[in-house]
Amino acid sequence: MNDEIQQSKMPSELGERLRRAAQRAIAIVTGSKEVWSEIRNEPGDVRSVYLNYLVFLAAIPAICGFIGKSVIGIGVPFLNARIRMPFFGTLISQIVFYFGTLAMLYAVAVIMNLLAPKFGGKADILNSLKLLGYASTPGAIGGIFLLFPNALFSLASLLLAIYGVYLIYQNFSLFVEIPAEKRPAFAGGTVLGAIAAGIVFAICMMIVTPTPNLPSFKFNLPAAGDNEDFEQLQKRLMGK
Repeated sequence: MNDEIQQSKMPSELGERLRRAAQRAIAIVTGSKEVWSEIRNEPGDVRSVYLNYLVFLAAIPAICGFIGKSVIGIGVPFLNARIRMPFFGTLISQIVFYFGTLAMLYAVAVIMNLLAPKFGGKADILNSLKLLGYASTPGAIGGIFLLFPNALFSLASLLLAIYGVYLIYQNFSLFVEIPAEKRPAFAGGTVLGAIAAGIVFAICMMIVTPTPNLPSFKFNLPAAGDNEDFEQLQKRLMGK
C-alpha cells in the first residue's frame, strides 16, 4: 500500500519540480534581480541543484538537437535538400551530450573552487555550480533553435549564450569572493580550465557523433547525339 502511494506521488513531484524550474528560468531570462538573491540563499546541495533544475535545463538542447538533426534535418542552402543524421546514432550522441553538459558544469565549478584560494578569494562548489548552472539558462533555452538548424537560428542561440556570460559577470560577487583587482586573472584561469575540459568533451562528442545521411542528386543528362538545345537542357537540369 505504501509503495502504491509513493508511486502515485512521483509524477506529481516531478511535475512540481518541472513547474518550479520553468518559473525560475522565466525569471532569469526576463532579468529579475531578486531571483539571484533567492538562488544564493536557497538551502540545498549539489544534488538538489541538479535534480531540481539542471537535469531539466540540459534536456532542452539535447532533445531539440536530436529532433533537428535526425527527424527534421539540416537544410542545405541552394539545393533544396536536407541532411538527416542516423536516428540511433544521433540518439546516442545526444545522450552523451546531455550527460556531458551536466558534467562540464560540475567540472568548471570544481576548477573555480580550486583556483579561488590562489587569487586570495573563497569559493565553494555549490555556489560556483549555482552561478554557472543558472546563468546557462538563456543558452540552454536557445537550444530550442536546434530544432531548425540554420545560420539565423544559430546566431540567435549564440546571442542567448552571450547573455548567459553577462549574467555570470553581473552576479559573480554574489557567489564567489574574489578581490576586485584579481577577478580578471581569476576569470582567465577559469576560462582556460573550461577550455581544457571542453576539448575533452568535444573529443568524446566527435567519437560518438554519427556520419550524416547525405542526400543524393541524380541528373539525367542527354546521351551523345541527342538533338536537344541548350535551353531544353537547362530546363531539365533545373527540374522544369
